[in-house]
Amino acid sequence: MDHELAVLSALVRYRAEGGQMPCLLIGAQDVIFAAPPVLDLALVPGDRLSLFPLTQVRGRSLGLHWPIDGLDMAPDGRIGTSNRVSEARVRLEFDQPGMLVILPRARLDAALRGLSA
Repeated sequence: MDHELAVLSALVRYRAEGGQMPCLLIGAQDVIFAAPPVLDLALVPGDRLSLFPLTQVRGRSLGLHWPIDGLDMAPDGRIGTSNRVSEARVRLEFDQPGMLVILPRARLDAALRGLSA
């Protein structure tokens, strides 16, 4: 578990330091990546989309069943696990680096397209 936490921290640190190359963790069921400041994803309504902050982050969303607009999110406070996609287009915006996005592995292509845009 300690190595998993270290890798998640490295994902966020890479993004915060200006890393532009998409960097994702691919597991048996999920794909995880650090969110850029703005992210547009083409997903399927009903898909699970989790947001897990590794620092205090504030964001906005379109296309989620439970919007995150105006929420202060932090690892020791509010997190956004097991949200649900409500529209085919999801837009996420964050005020600073530090948010992890977790999608079903079946949406790897959508994640890569969103991160490469």
